[in-house]
Amino acid sequence: MANPEKFLKKYSGKIVGVGDIFDHYRSSIVGENEKEYLARTKKYWKHIESFVIGNHDAALLRGNKQQFNPTGAYINGPVLALHGHQLQFSFDQAQVMKYENKWITNRTIPSLFWDVEEWCCKTFNKYFTLHGKKAFAQAIVTLEEVEKKGLLTDKIDTVITGHTHLPFDVRLYYKGKRYRVVNCGSTLHGKVFKPVYVRRIDRWFVSDLHIGTAKSELN
Repeated sequence: MANPEKFLKKYSGKIVGVGDIFDHYRSSIVGENEKEYLARTKKYWKHIESFVIGNHDAALLRGNKQQFNPTGAYINGPVLALHGHQLQFSFDQAQVMKYENKWITNRTIPSLFWDVEEWCCKTFNKYFTLHGKKAFAQAIVTLEEVEKKGLLTDKIDTVITGHTHLPFDVRLYYKGKRYRVVNCGSTLHGKVFKPVYVRRIDRWFVSDLHIGTAKSELN
């Protein structure tokens, strides 16, 4: 597993953030405003070239378009990268958003709800992994959902996502064409930070850094 801070410095300028790079709502500093949060975390995100919008950093990225020039999906030749919350997978999207809305508030006082979730993540995240047949099955679902969204064009043969925090790297045939489907993992405690490299475009992909929060190694 790569050290997140050393990785960002080593490959500075060749990194694409695949969503949830920021997480101002869960700032580890109570009452920290957006400007202060960005200044504090710049030592990490300054190394990232492009930012895909995630469900946790959508408001921040859209509110700072000139600085970050965010996109809903990063496309570079044969490579498509999107956060993954745009894809329903096996979850009920309405319930997912209901849960996420609990976080969309300015943190002016400590939240017991947040503290309980952080404890659960640190304790149980290590037990959720995708290997073998499970990873293959998830890759198929990812391609199906990307295709439904009309994003799986003839040029695309590599699909990179984040959001689920579960890293995997699968090569498979889907409808007669060979694809590489990858999830980057995250820097959350108990998870695996697994940057993805695509040699053809000389770019690295990372997701779910959640920098500046108690749940991230980049705090």
